[in-house]
Amino acid sequence: MWRRVVVGGPLVLLLALATLFALWDVAAPPLVREMLAGHGVPALDALLETHRRADPAYRDVAYYVRNGRTALGQGIIAATGLTLLAIALVRWRRVAQAMHAFFGATGPALNLAVFRIVLFAVWLADVEMTPVAFYARLPRVLLDPPAGLGWFTAHVPTGPAVVETMLLVFRVACVLAVVGLFTRAATLVALVSGAYANAVAQMTGALYADHHLLWFAALLAASPCGDALSVDARRRAEPPPARAYALPLRFVWILFCVMYFFPGFWKVWRTGLAWVSADNVRDHMYLKWREFGDWTPSLRIDHFPPLL
Repeated sequence: MWRRVVVGGPLVLLLALATLFALWDVAAPPLVREMLAGHGVPALDALLETHRRADPAYRDVAYYVRNGRTALGQGIIAATGLTLLAIALVRWRRVAQAMHAFFGATGPALNLAVFRIVLFAVWLADVEMTPVAFYARLPRVLLDPPAGLGWFTAHVPTGPAVVETMLLVFRVACVLAVVGLFTRAATLVALVSGAYANAVAQMTGALYADHHLLWFAALLAASPCGDALSVDARRRAEPPPARAYALPLRFVWILFCVMYFFPGFWKVWRTGLAWVSADNVRDHMYLKWREFGDWTPSLRIDHFPPLL
């Protein structure tokens, strides 16, 4: 009985909010008009009027309908999370078993080795395509470090000579990590020198979304990723599958989920389902076309709303 109550309460709330959301665009506009005209509940009418007077030119019926829709979307997200949490609590044994199986799985050394090769090859290419040396030659007055990296410019040398040396160290370390020579040391040196190179590139405020490469490199530096497909392992027999080879990749999966979940979550949380609306898709297309020098495609999809 308690299980039905634990799951049923959040589920009923979710269904009620979803129903209200589906009816919102039809029911909300006349209701808001009545309240703004003072024909609703007096206390609520007065509260709404006080809020509207703070910015009467902007806070019209469409404003309240739009923001109410967003608030309902946030409620649906919260109710969905609460429902999933309730289900997890009711089925905690199954959840515990699934987590044990996930983190306790074994895997071959080959999988981790392939990831090592791909990761450091991609990171090397990423840094080579980033004008790190150019940023190092800019006057310090142009530096605009993001929040949390102010200490870097204040205490770490970032002159052109130092940066060129660190880039050389990074290149050598990445090549050694790819071929698997002195793998443990190479991955650690690549992690430190690559973090330095990425930090220099961030100092002008040109934010590069490559932090995940640091996460993955740190996992590899703490793992036996050189036990296969490496010069270090050329004279050793292939090791049997082990948890040490699977666990780092499990954390990579989790970090990929983190990378995609939170950007998506905040987009939907702040804008509701308007994020996936045709108008938003169109506006993003216009923004990109503007970035490309007012370029437009031969097929103007924005002229066909059903396609949007």
